[in-house]
Amino acid sequence: MNSIIVGASAGIGRSLAEQLASLGHNLILVSSDQRDIDCLAKDLSIRFNSKVELFSLDLNNKNTEDLVTYGLSVLNKIDNLFLIAGWISNEDYIGTSKEIINYTLDVNLRSMIFLINSFYPHFEKTGGNIVGIGSVASIRGRKNNCIYSTAKRALEFYFECLRHSKTNSHFFVQFYRLGYVQTQMSFGSKMLIPTVTTNYISNKIIAGLEKDLSCHYLPFWWRFVGTVLRKLPWFFYSKLNF
Repeated sequence: MNSIIVGASAGIGRSLAEQLASLGHNLILVSSDQRDIDCLAKDLSIRFNSKVELFSLDLNNKNTEDLVTYGLSVLNKIDNLFLIAGWISNEDYIGTSKEIINYTLDVNLRSMIFLINSFYPHFEKTGGNIVGIGSVASIRGRKNNCIYSTAKRALEFYFECLRHSKTNSHFFVQFYRLGYVQTQMSFGSKMLIPTVTTNYISNKIIAGLEKDLSCHYLPFWWRFVGTVLRKLPWFFYSKLNF
């Protein structure tokens, strides 16, 4: 199979690249700086004898068609598109700067929509999987990570639009609401609930291919946490500081 991973330089994207290469997938690893994934690509090629190509994509740049053209030129057919990239700022709060707002929305939402729209005709024709990553931060509004949470909630909505729009029965869409994961984004943060490894998440994502999954929680226990948070009366919810 042939897979493209957007956001392959670290965390879940890196783990996913290793897991897919071990299964014999040919890969295109996408990062804003090709130097971040050059060593990974060489390592995977040697260890698993997989074809691993690199592509630099600035998620502030809306020319996502270049990735489609490149992907089809080197892989001929794309079976899986993994949209893993994300960005969060510790200055993400009500009243933050325009620069933080724009960059957060560009990386977490706008670029994802442009990528989906660019690849949509290919997947409608050939089938395959488009995988998106959300966050439990979007369960309910809070004072921290306002723009990030808003972007992830909007992306979740757009993935539902995608599932409703597709007509090819061999075209599958999966969207995951991730809980606390041991990544660079969460490093140093105080977590109320245990974290899981990136390998755990990547294994679950691979297991979910060729299924239609809408807002699937990983790890699963966050579904119960999310239900409690949504049903909590505002008087009590407003007292929480997280």
